Amino acid sequence: MFSTNVHIRTSDSHSLFSYSSGDRLNSDTSVSLGDHVWVGRHATINKGSQIADDTIIGQHSVVTGHIDTHCCYAGVPAKAVKYDITWDRSRVNHRSLIESTYTYRPKQRLIDNFLLQDNSFCGDQSTLEEIERNNVIPNKPYRWLER
Repeated sequence: MFSTNVHIRTSDSHSLFSYSSGDRLNSDTSVSLGDHVWVGRHATINKGSQIADDTIIGQHSVVTGHIDTHCCYAGVPAKAVKYDITWDRSRVNHRSLIESTYTYRPKQRLIDNFLLQDNSFCGDQSTLEEIERNNVIPNKPYRWLER
């Protein structure tokens, strides 16, 4: 999930060269984002960053390097500020209550029913209207809730 004005950079937008050898010193490098990552407003993710699954990047943070799973990072440069966490868009008081919010998220349930089937190429063929009418709940919980 991305907030507004998030910048993901895979280069410095300019080249630095060694004066003596002529070789470029700042090559472009890919960014890796895991599953279930929440990036806050005005965050910058610099080239070469690796963000693990199930993490939060706080607003106005600058990420450079490796970000561990189940953590919240914030600041310039981004540092771990909370550990052993997960997140969800629903506003409930306990993680165990997240599944009860599926009735209010039919599009998410449609996606879940497709992606969480044993054969993700076929998935659940239910339409959004059928899911809303039958109040279908995914047959498997989210991976990050299985801890």
